[in-house]
Amino acid sequence: MTVDELKNGQQEIDALIYKRAIDNKLLKIADGPVYDGVANEREYLNSKRKVMWLLLEPYDDGCCGGGGWSLVKDVFLKPKPSDPFNPTQQTIAYAMWCARNRCAFSNAPDAETVYPELQSVAWVNISKMPATSRSKPLEVIRKYEQNWDDIIDRQISLLKPDVVIIAGQHFNAMCGKGLFAGDKGCERCFPGHGDSLVDLHRCSNFDVLYSDHPAYWKMPFHKRWRPTLSQETYVDAIAEALRFLGI
Repeated sequence: MTVDELKNGQQEIDALIYKRAIDNKLLKIADGPVYDGVANEREYLNSKRKVMWLLLEPYDDGCCGGGGWSLVKDVFLKPKPSDPFNPTQQTIAYAMWCARNRCAFSNAPDAETVYPELQSVAWVNISKMPATSRSKPLEVIRKYEQNWDDIIDRQISLLKPDVVIIAGQHFNAMCGKGLFAGDKGCERCFPGHGDSLVDLHRCSNFDVLYSDHPAYWKMPFHKRWRPTLSQETYVDAIAEALRFLGI
């Protein structure tokens, strides 16, 4: 695939997302969807292994309003000073930087330095409309099934990732759709010692890493389920898994 083909394909999908929002009457509060995909098509296509993060949903004003802009084009390519400190974006940027630079989180540089890593990954939300600042996974899955499932299929087909990181509780819902053909279950876990934070599943078209949401470590109740989880342990586990997969 060429850079122009990927750019054109992303523009076509953005148009489909907007049309779906109109057809399904999703613009009553929001100005429009929040578009996603790849920020820098050339860097994504030139990646040793193309990585997609499959997440839940975006937010703008925190009250289901706003939208009409692109997370990847308007934020990742043109970040405001505060953007590198968004917990979700920062954690993913650190995970990608540490994987590609064979570096532990404790030795990584500042957030502003690692933030550009987001430009060369695919970031896909399974629901496209702005939501509140905290998502309820079952509600997001319902939105995905009602409004976006075929468009997500099309994004995955266009972007052709080598590794898909499913970061959140939507893993089972996505597997149940048959998106991940050939999955025989968890092959191994990361880190390689102690509590598992990332599971590797081998599928026919790509490898899948299943993990918690990249901002889950900030939630006060996570200690009940993931007592060893912190931003550092999350980043290091993802980076270890990606290095194992040859990123």
